[in-house]
Amino acid sequence: MRKLRTDNVVVCEYVAKGAHSKHTLVNVYTGDIIVREFPATFPLAFYIEIVPFEDLPEKLTFQVKKGRKVAAEIEVGFKYEKGKTALLTLPQIPITFTKNVDISVVAMGDGLQTTTVVKKKVSTGEIPSG
Repeated sequence: MRKLRTDNVVVCEYVAKGAHSKHTLVNVYTGDIIVREFPATFPLAFYIEIVPFEDLPEKLTFQVKKGRKVAAEIEVGFKYEKGKTALLTLPQIPITFTKNVDISVVAMGDGLQTTTVVKKKVSTGEIPSG
């Protein structure tokens, strides 16, 4: 079984498809996610660049997990060109957080090892201002 490899994974609140294979990523989380207090509900979306290989399945399942619990499961079909990075976006998912927890995205597919593609901590704290 092969492991899914990614070039880039971005966690944000929204991904908009633009012209010429460009995307706009809104409210990007560059590090861990800090909220003022719990409970906190906000949307998360994911931009994922996959390094294709021979026999990469054209359908993948992604689980968005809060700790060990599955918050959402999304099946994505896609096509890719040999030798070019495959781009996937997972749609906006509103998630409620009630305590400090890790949020992760796990990828699965036929002939693939289950692979965590991104993991971030969600916690309370002082929100940095820019």
